[in-house]
Amino acid sequence: MDKLRLRNYRCFDDTGDIELKPITLLLGANSSGKSSFIKFFPLLQQSLETRVDGLFLWDGQYVDFKNFKNTVRNGDGDIVIDYTIGNLEAALLYKRRAQIIKDVVVSMTLSEKEEYYDYLKELTISYNDVYVKYRFSKDGKSCYIEANGVKSTEYPSEKIRIEFNNNLLPSIRFESEGNDFKISSPISQFALAEINEYLGKGKKTGFELLLDDRELNLFSYDYQKGYDEIKKRMPKAKNEKIKRVADVQFYLIAGQLVSAVNEYFARMSNKFSYVLPLRSIMNRYYRFQNRNVDNIDPDGDNLAMFLNSLSDTKMDEFNEWLFDIFKFKLSISKSEGHVELYIEEKDKPQRNLVDVGFGFTQILPILTIIWKSVYGSGGNVGRKFTPITIAIEQPELHLHPRFQAHFTQMLAKVMEYCEKSNIQLRIIIETHSEVIINKLGQLIYDPKSALSNNDVNVVLFNASHEGLEKYVHPTSFTEDGGLIDWPFGFFQEENVY
Repeated sequence: MDKLRLRNYRCFDDTGDIELKPITLLLGANSSGKSSFIKFFPLLQQSLETRVDGLFLWDGQYVDFKNFKNTVRNGDGDIVIDYTIGNLEAALLYKRRAQIIKDVVVSMTLSEKEEYYDYLKELTISYNDVYVKYRFSKDGKSCYIEANGVKSTEYPSEKIRIEFNNNLLPSIRFESEGNDFKISSPISQFALAEINEYLGKGKKTGFELLLDDRELNLFSYDYQKGYDEIKKRMPKAKNEKIKRVADVQFYLIAGQLVSAVNEYFARMSNKFSYVLPLRSIMNRYYRFQNRNVDNIDPDGDNLAMFLNSLSDTKMDEFNEWLFDIFKFKLSISKSEGHVELYIEEKDKPQRNLVDVGFGFTQILPILTIIWKSVYGSGGNVGRKFTPITIAIEQPELHLHPRFQAHFTQMLAKVMEYCEKSNIQLRIIIETHSEVIINKLGQLIYDPKSALSNNDVNVVLFNASHEGLEKYVHPTSFTEDGGLIDWPFGFFQEENVY
């Protein structure tokens, strides 16, 4: 996901498009909407992990917004969510190699079905000059589709069936009657017949010709190119007929386009991590559990068990990474059915984590999640076009300013590694830390640092109170590390205008 826009959600009338760069910082006073925005990501995650009535699980293990009505701004109207996906992989039926669609905007309109849950009222998937719009009935039994002006009402004998499963969006299937059988497919048989009527040649149907021709990309983000290719096949046809064939193609693939979006969100879910603002207090002992722990809880409660599950090689790699930046290492001790987590700082004896500063227990889950997601197995899970996404609330809690600066340096090194390794990363941080902001500016300015101003987005919430025009105001750093449109006195007790 490269951009996110929320409308009529929580305190927001309209956030506008918020670009998600490798590092996105959310800043603002208390109750300005930062937490509501960042919590959308674990809200999406818990909804993908659980089979629910409706689309979103509004009260789950990560986020509790009570219900749909309580999440709607002022309790009235629909919620509209727009996602921009920079690279969407889509595979046409019968064709193995996936094609890449650029800058796809997925817009979902959620409406209240009952007090406790929602339903998908409308879905639009668009890219370049192409759009496919789906309108769903409240009972979830019928769907109207329009693709570049081609409407499902033009094929009244074809039934559109909606299937609800563990995906975010319902799957779309087209059903039509044959002589002695029923056809159910994610592609429209009536649209296929219309294409074949126009483009059929010899023994091969027009659709088979389209499949064979790599130059003609049915998921193409370049509509004009597809139009020109069809024109070559129909040199004597009028422009209206050529446009009709070009548009019918997108009605044809309306079901598979939804499937491609569902697959993207499923892969994104596998590469998502969330860190709560308050992490669990460490225990001196943990009861040994004879099982592998692959993921770390948002509050870090199972951190010791995750580290205990690492192989010796992976633990050494983790410690090497930790020591390089933070000058400490971790180790696990097992005895009498219990596990202890020890820390060893540079030039200091090894101690149980309970016996060191509280700041270590608060930052360790964050560091471990980042390492695991990027350097552990996480970086290779899924396809390369699906980013690793990590949402972190207030990483600076209980950290000395010097440690906050080390944390920021770590972010810069992670960005450098991801760039070299062709890994897409999105770290979204809700923070009040002036140290983190200033250190990012210094690293952007530093010629030895690989961090550039294009890697960082800064979003100010309740910015109109700070003298800016919008409630949510995205800003950024200049090439020399200065902040653009930064409110004077933002971190002071009172703003001075």
